[in-house]
Amino acid sequence: MPGIQRVCEEEETASGEEQGGTHIVVDHAGNQVEVPDQIDRVVIDQIPILSTYMAYFEGSAPYIVGYCGSFKDTINETVLKNIAPELLESEETVYAQSDLNIEEIMKLEPDIILYNANNAEHAEILKASGIPAVGFATIGAETPADPLERYEEWLRLLEDVFGEDGKMDSFLERGDEIVADVKARIAAIPEVERPFSIILYQVSKGVPQVAGQGVFGYYWLEHLGVQNVAKDA
Repeated sequence: MPGIQRVCEEEETASGEEQGGTHIVVDHAGNQVEVPDQIDRVVIDQIPILSTYMAYFEGSAPYIVGYCGSFKDTINETVLKNIAPELLESEETVYAQSDLNIEEIMKLEPDIILYNANNAEHAEILKASGIPAVGFATIGAETPADPLERYEEWLRLLEDVFGEDGKMDSFLERGDEIVADVKARIAAIPEVERPFSIILYQVSKGVPQVAGQGVFGYYWLEHLGVQNVAKDA
């Protein structure tokens, strides 16, 4: 799990005002990243973390000044546009998963960038910008892409980024209770009565793609206890 180490406390200026310090965050790529204690401008590159970010902030999406434009298209078709309309006001720093526009990101003057820890190419570009960039694991990480585990990892890393250790303790405890209740209900259903299922999550160049081994959808179906017909894909 990521850790956090305070390296510079806030200093008092001669006028009595406080000047922001920094702290070290260990991200999911194993990098030690020095981030500001006071974060007011956030750019998100590639990772589908917006709903988790909103959960961290109890239903709002503060500080975000830019993120993937293709996510904006999706949000515009969901209830998120009503819950957090501020998301539609943010700039588009990338359009799709691969189109990183570092020049536009730098114009936004973010305090920090949150990116996909598995994207080494983006990591190098972001590092060269001089802006603190913290990697969040998606698929292809050391730990399985189980969304229940990854969700907690993301929330804990956000605690580290914003210097709020333990903020999500009660939230995660309540989530564990809900998951345990659902699993108990599923366990009572005989396997022969469980439906055959498949997740069709996108079409790439005219070819349908399904939730096979190693992706988030695979683990969702595993948790539901259904029979995933694409299990071996």
